[in-house]
Amino acid sequence: MAVHTMYPYSDAAEELQRRGVPVFRAIEEAARSLGMLARRTAADPALRPLPDPLPPVADDGYWSARELIRAVGVHFPAARLVTTADEAVEAAREIGGRVVVKALGLLHKSDSGGVALGLAGDPAVRTAVADMAERLSPPGYCVEAMADLRDGVELIVGVRRDPRFGPVTMLGLGGVTAEVLRDVAFALAPLTPGQARELLGRLRSAALLHGVRGRPAADLDALAHTIAVITEVAAAHPEIAELEVNPLLATARGCQGLDARIVLG
Repeated sequence: MAVHTMYPYSDAAEELQRRGVPVFRAIEEAARSLGMLARRTAADPALRPLPDPLPPVADDGYWSARELIRAVGVHFPAARLVTTADEAVEAAREIGGRVVVKALGLLHKSDSGGVALGLAGDPAVRTAVADMAERLSPPGYCVEAMADLRDGVELIVGVRRDPRFGPVTMLGLGGVTAEVLRDVAFALAPLTPGQARELLGRLRSAALLHGVRGRPAADLDALAHTIAVITEVAAAHPEIAELEVNPLLATARGCQGLDARIVLG
């Protein structure tokens, strides 16, 4: 362990040094010292090597993010890409049941009013598209089947590429409450399913996954596998600065991604 502080002559820093803890004013010196120690220490078997890079992603739009993650086995609701209200109505008919309409070309669709949930019938779909077209002028729309959230737990799974540590996983309670509750845990990516399950156990809200108030427990094996493959695909794309699935809905029947985004860097 090494400590970095802007106040190396404070009482606290001097006490740490008296107890044998190295204290550095420059974080680069702390990292260099730890690196020298690491070269003389056996590798941590829990740290997985980065996977071989996959062909780079050139587009950071919602559909590209969704399809990238879906291609590695993460389930998403049925969806269609459309550009007009007529196409959206036809897509909703094909999908059946209640649908969601999402405006494309927006990083934070919900904050911008670019998501309409639980639409049933042609008039509702047509009205939602017309409203978004007037306010947001998006290049297109994604029409998706509406997921049943009643017996599930919404999680957020993200990977951010840190300049010092490489890809870092963030896992927490998701949906629109992610930034409010801040119930999150971090680990280096990629994760194994076992490591993903251990990370889930660090959340303060982990009990929700085991079923509360008569709600069924989530399929933790399926959830851990899904988290692992999300971190794997993010780690295999060095051109992706951030990748996020929020929410990832965990249920007794498995799990599915309900929204996704990537940021190229």
